[in-house]
Amino acid sequence: MAKATTRASGRIEVRASPKRTARYRAAAGRGGLTLSEWARRKLDDAAEADLAAELPAEPTDADVSEALRARGALRGSTLRARVAGARGSTAWTSRS
Repeated sequence: MAKATTRASGRIEVRASPKRTARYRAAAGRGGLTLSEWARRKLDDAAEADLAAELPAEPTDADVSEALRARGALRGSTLRARVAGARGSTAWTSRS
């Protein structure tokens, strides 16, 4: 994750028991971080994971290949004429 280049302007307070606070400080110290740096990193990771779960998965190379193979698959079919006939018109798109 990229390191923030601007100085923090907000503050988030978290209530924690002395035992939890000591554990958080120990974990931060083990990583050579201040408690604030450690907490920011953990919160950033958690937010990224939560938000990423809402996004669709990125297409794989196989997905892209399949989509490219399907492109133009209906050319030469009678679909255009059948749709035009069903709609009662001959031009249903500006493409010919």
